[in-house]
Amino acid sequence: MDFDGIVMVGGGIAGLATALALHRVGMKRILVLERAESLRTSGTAIGMWSNGWKALDALGVGQSLRQQHCLLQNSKLISRSDGTTVNIPIDTSFQELRFVKRALLLETLASVLPPEAIKFNCKVVDVRQFPRSKLMWEIELEDGSIIRAKGVIACDGVNSLLAESVLGLPRATSSAQCAVRGLSSYPEGHPFPPTRQLHMAEGFLMGIIPVTEKEVYWFISSASTPPDIWEIVQNPDRIFQWSEATLKEFPEEIREMVKKTSNDVIDMTVLKFRWPWSMLMGRLWKGTMTAVGDAMHPMTPYVAQGGCSTLEDAIVLARCFVHVEEDSINKLDESQRIIEAFKKYTNERRWRWIRLMTQSYITGIVQEGSNIFLKFIRDKIMLRIKVPNPSDFDCGTLPTIAPLKSSLLNQ
Repeated sequence: MDFDGIVMVGGGIAGLATALALHRVGMKRILVLERAESLRTSGTAIGMWSNGWKALDALGVGQSLRQQHCLLQNSKLISRSDGTTVNIPIDTSFQELRFVKRALLLETLASVLPPEAIKFNCKVVDVRQFPRSKLMWEIELEDGSIIRAKGVIACDGVNSLLAESVLGLPRATSSAQCAVRGLSSYPEGHPFPPTRQLHMAEGFLMGIIPVTEKEVYWFISSASTPPDIWEIVQNPDRIFQWSEATLKEFPEEIREMVKKTSNDVIDMTVLKFRWPWSMLMGRLWKGTMTAVGDAMHPMTPYVAQGGCSTLEDAIVLARCFVHVEEDSINKLDESQRIIEAFKKYTNERRWRWIRLMTQSYITGIVQEGSNIFLKFIRDKIMLRIKVPNPSDFDCGTLPTIAPLKSSLLNQ
């Protein structure tokens, strides 16, 4: 199959958001390859700060998602070691924080894409470059079929095949930390105020965040992983047992909340990240290929920016396409314009990725530290100072659609 356009490998948040951003600026030839039989709507919730909402607004889906999720009014930091509690009001005139159900976010993004833009049952096993061909990439699927495309964007997550084998980025490494995430259901309504609670304990961090009036997202992030982690992650009953043992000293209300989680909305994973300095060197693009989201910048979750930064990527990349089209039409051929757009995108985003990856890694070490020095920083300093907020960022808007001349935007 020859596809004279841009292919997104991966149909998660990164792939769908990137496809939608390109669609919004007028690109007609877009295709998302998803390995599953349908949208992967499993999962819990994603923290969406102001920077994420700005990106969702640019994509045209922000308002519908706002109406279905709680606006948080406060953050509450609690040290379990000495009882220190710090309440931080959220100025909702300036800062917007809601946790969005992952399934609903995916369904919303997919619903505004052309139906033919998403192709399921497409597990990519290899990608090869043909620089002398107009269609510069050959994508091989598990069933043996081949798709030849003009450009490729890796959106295949933290374990990205393309980022490692084609772009040459180092494999995401284990942080030696693990996390459990769950979504509790209260058919009659939950008792929690619109507050993001973070309980900092020795060796782990526990969070409780209302998502809707009847659902509460919770997580446990541990500074270490149990020796049988790979057996636990495959068995929801074992995940519940581990969670209950970890929270045995917590109030009954919190332990009961965990029990209100069904097996299909709880998961456990080993946290992975890529060292920030890998973003310093190299081009982060190769010909007409680059990466978006976790495929490019996997990070630990301690600044709650994984989803938001992915949406930022999508907006910036699409805008770069339009700017390159406007600046170089009649000067560069189409493949060269794709290369220039990817180059512009990675140059604009590089230092943002480095900052987020670094801040998240350091924050996780301090929040879950168990030695005296880290506990002092966490309980006596971190709870009392204002840390730079990574959500204080505006990715900008998408340009007004114009009748550009590129065949990618007019076919």
